[in-house]
Amino acid sequence: MSRKRKLNNSFISTEGPIFHYSGRLALPIYEREIFNTVKNGIKEEKSFVIHGPYQSGKTSFLIALEEMLREHHLNVARFDMTDVKGHIIQYGARGGFFRYLSRHLFRETVDELSFNEYLSEFKDRLYLLVDEFQYIFESQELYNASSDFFRSLSSKNVTYVCVGTFKVVDLLSDDNPLGSPYNKATFLPMPFFTTEELGKLFRLYSEFFDEIIPIDIQSVIMRESFGHPASFMILLKLYHDYRTNSPIEWNLLLKENLENYLNGTHVKIIKALRRMNSTDLAHVRGFTAIKDGSWIVDLSNLSEIVKYLLNIGILVPLTKDRSLRGANRVSFTSNVIFRVVFREVWPKPGNSLQIQDVKDPLSLLAHALQNITPATIINERVRNLHGPSEKAFQAAVFCVINELLPISMDCLFEVRIREHEALDLMVIQNNNNWCGYEFKVEKISSAQFKDPVKQAKRYAEYFRMNIYLVNFYHDGGSTPAVINVPEDVTLVNVKYNAGCTKFTINTIDNEISINVS
Repeated sequence: MSRKRKLNNSFISTEGPIFHYSGRLALPIYEREIFNTVKNGIKEEKSFVIHGPYQSGKTSFLIALEEMLREHHLNVARFDMTDVKGHIIQYGARGGFFRYLSRHLFRETVDELSFNEYLSEFKDRLYLLVDEFQYIFESQELYNASSDFFRSLSSKNVTYVCVGTFKVVDLLSDDNPLGSPYNKATFLPMPFFTTEELGKLFRLYSEFFDEIIPIDIQSVIMRESFGHPASFMILLKLYHDYRTNSPIEWNLLLKENLENYLNGTHVKIIKALRRMNSTDLAHVRGFTAIKDGSWIVDLSNLSEIVKYLLNIGILVPLTKDRSLRGANRVSFTSNVIFRVVFREVWPKPGNSLQIQDVKDPLSLLAHALQNITPATIINERVRNLHGPSEKAFQAAVFCVINELLPISMDCLFEVRIREHEALDLMVIQNNNNWCGYEFKVEKISSAQFKDPVKQAKRYAEYFRMNIYLVNFYHDGGSTPAVINVPEDVTLVNVKYNAGCTKFTINTIDNEISINVS
C-alpha cells in the first residue's frame, strides 16, 4: 500500500461537499434540483420543511438560500433552533423561545403578547430560515410555543424554510384539534447525490489534482457512500491520502484507517448505540443481517426503534434517486455508517490467537464458532425458517475472527469482484491472500449446491486462492448430499443445534465437534 500523502489535504473536507467554501472541493447547492424547487416555491409564497440525516447538506442549503435572497435585497432571518437553549434556561421554554426569536426578527426583545403585533407590522415579506428544526421536540412546552408561532404565520407576510432530521416528519401527524401548524408547508427529503453529481465531483477532483481516480475505486466510493455527502467525502479523502487500486487493499484500508476519518456525526451514532438496551441492540443487529441492504416498512406507522434510527441518521427512507424498488423502504444511510454500527452491535471475544494456533482455514473457522455469542444469531430478528440467516453467520464469524487473528493476519468483509457480487470474508496474511469464506445455509440437494459452487469457483479464480464454501444446516433435518467441487474450492458442511451451542464441521477429510463456551 502506498504511503500517506500530505498534499492539499485541506481541499477535501469530510464535513461534506455541498457549498462552495474557498479552496474546497464542492458542488454549489444552487445547481441542485431541490434548491431550484424551493427557490421557485418561495416565489409563490410557499413554505417548506426539509428533512435529512446529519451532514446531508441541510445547513449549506440554508446558507445558499440566504445568500440568494439577500442578493435580491429581500428581508431574511436565519437562525439555528438549538441556539434558543440559553434563553430557555433563563426565561423558560415559552418565554425564552419568543424572546430569542424577537431579537432575530425585530432587533429588540419583546414578550409574547407584543410579538404578534410586531410581526403584523412587516410590510415586506419576511423569509425565515430555520436550522436544526427537530430541536422543537426537546420539550412539550417548547413544541407548543413553536407550534403556536408557526400557526400564526399563516396570516402573516412570512415564508419559512425549516430543515432538520427525520424527526420533523412527526409534524405531519400533529393531532392538535386546530390541525397541524405546518399543514400548508411542503415537506421534502434532502436528496443524496445522484450518480451524475458524484461523477461531477470526481471530475472536479481530477481537474484540481491533474489525475484520474481509477474507475474501480470511483465505483467503490459511490457504492460505499450511497450518495450521502459526508460519507462520500470521507471515502474520497481516504483515497486521496492512501492511493490504492486494489479491492483487497481498499478493504484493508477501510478496516485500518476509516475510524481516523470519521467526524462528530459518527461519534454521536456510537454514543447513541451504547445507550441502547439489549432488546433494541438485537433489533439493530437484525437490520445489519438483512441480505439486500434495504427492507420494507410502513412509513406511516413506524416502530419506535426504526423511528429512532431514522431520527439519529443511522437509517434513511429510500427515495427515487436511491432505489428502483419504490417507496416504503429504508436502508442504512451509507456503508460508512453501516460499518460503524456493525462494529458496535456484534459481540467480540476478549482473547486473540497466536500464529501457531491458526493452523489452517478449518481450524480458524472452528475457533470462530467456539467464540460466537449464540444469543445474537438465534434471535428471531436474524433467523430464517430453520435457523440463523447467511448474513447472521457471516456477521458473527467476521466479528470473532477479526478479534482472534494475530497481528500478521487480517479478515476483510465483503470483498467485491463486481457490482453485486462479493466474497463474504477474506483472510490475508502479511498482505497476501490466505483463504476466503463464503457462507450458505440449508443447502441439502446437489441442485441446491450448483450455483454456490460456481460462485465459489469465480471467487477462487479471481482472488487466486482457496475458497471455503461453508454450508450451515440444522440437526434433525436431512444431511447434505455428497458433491464434487473444483480443486480450489473446499466444501464445509456445518451442523448446528437449535441453540447454536454445538457445531459439527464436516469435510471429506475432517470432522470437528465444537461446544460453544
